[in-house]
Amino acid sequence: MDFLCREARLIVEVDGATHSTDVELAYDHHRTTELVELKFRLLRVTNEDVYHRIDDVLETILAYLEMRT
Repeated sequence: MDFLCREARLIVEVDGATHSTDVELAYDHHRTTELVELKFRLLRVTNEDVYHRIDDVLETILAYLEMRT
């Protein structure tokens, strides 16, 4: 997990090149399932988005925070 906001139960994962093989994608899917079962929301963004579209990433995180229940 890259970033966690416990209060909002939001996890932000920044995925790079190590999240592209079938094995890595299966692991990510399994991990996502476990975290959702623990009542966390998971937002995945790419390194590319962070490097080149950080404003969009931040807006998306804010939207997730505003949607919390």
